Amino acid sequence: MSYTVIGSFRISHNFAPEHLAAELDIPVEEYIRMEKGEQLITTAQAAILAEFYKVDPALFFLKGLSVTNYNHGPNSHSGPITTYNNNYGFKDLVEKLMIENNELKKELKKFK
Repeated sequence: MSYTVIGSFRISHNFAPEHLAAELDIPVEEYIRMEKGEQLITTAQAAILAEFYKVDPALFFLKGLSVTNYNHGPNSHSGPITTYNNNYGFKDLVEKLMIENNELKKELKKFK
């Protein structure tokens, strides 16, 4: 099963999709489409989730950070991002991507 960044955050914090949909004031179906990557998150929604999780809103726009968890079910001992065995390097990767993002923003400003 594959998770987007918003899906990984929700699951790792043990929230139901209904809870996050209510935070965003959107239908649950719309939230689930966002979580599956079928619908893009808006900047306003990213700001709401960033405040909710106390993180940088840019995290919700990062690509290529989806987590695939093959160990799920009633006897599972792991989960996306937050378990002892599948979060090594995640913080470093996110920080590196955020630095690269800031550098690209500076480069773009040169062309304005």
